[in-house]
Amino acid sequence: MDQKAKQQMVSGICYHSTRTQTLRATPKQAILSGLAEDGGLYVYEEIDQIKLPLKDMMEMNLCQIAERVLSALLPDFSAQEVTSCVKQAYEGYFDHEEITPLIKSGSDMILELFHGPTSAFKDVGLRMLPQLMTTALQ
Repeated sequence: MDQKAKQQMVSGICYHSTRTQTLRATPKQAILSGLAEDGGLYVYEEIDQIKLPLKDMMEMNLCQIAERVLSALLPDFSAQEVTSCVKQAYEGYFDHEEITPLIKSGSDMILELFHGPTSAFKDVGLRMLPQLMTTALQ
């Protein structure tokens, strides 16, 4: 990671608009604003610099993976905030203990994304968004 990227991480700025790279935000600002002012999406500037332990993550459950990934992408959220968001988003809302179980069907593997409160794949992401927004507001 170069010096500029390190400076931005320290200051909390690490997202920019896909349309105007000079339009920048902290993770919390990006979450609360949704789209950038220019209509672009906010993207993590140094995503190629993030190193995740993929071998270790193969042994993790969805909540553990979510905590690891969110912690890497949202440096202005504390570890406690990330853990709380994940817990509030997923614990007790899905009718399967694995939340998104991987099921074998013949020689194929199928990821079941219908165990949430509305029986739709969107539950996985949309249970998290209000938790992140509430935390960012605080």
